Amino acid sequence: MKYKIKSLEERFCRYVIKTEEKICWLWQGSKTKSGYGVIGENYRKIYAHRLSYIIKYGKIPNEIFVLHKCDNPPCVNPKHLFLGTAKDNAIDRERKGRGYKLNNSKLSKEIAIEIRKIYTPYSGMTDKLANKYGVAKSTIYNIVNGQNWPKDS
Repeated sequence: MKYKIKSLEERFCRYVIKTEEKICWLWQGSKTKSGYGVIGENYRKIYAHRLSYIIKYGKIPNEIFVLHKCDNPPCVNPKHLFLGTAKDNAIDRERKGRGYKLNNSKLSKEIAIEIRKIYTPYSGMTDKLANKYGVAKSTIYNIVNGQNWPKDS
């Protein structure tokens, strides 16, 4: 008996309930803990909303995110999706009141500027600054790299 290998797009379509364009198309397959749809291809997982975007609009540039206008993780309706950078994703997430705050509420803009002035890479300073200001090392890293308190803010 011969088995027909289905294309990734055909497999994708099996797990989507398409309705009108204004309404979310909900992913019915496997999902992450956060609710995002995933599908396997060549021993790797692909986010279903990214695949939906690719099917409809084509290739996604490297280091670019696919964001949801509807803020609904299992939605794969390409009309609800748009491209953005990591910073765009963080701003969108903050604007929608989810996840971490882009501008950590424990620290003021002035403290973020001070941290950038005194920070020296590869010096162990991340630990010292995190302890001094009572925040996680990742917060210091994000400030120094412009992800929390963007450099132009």
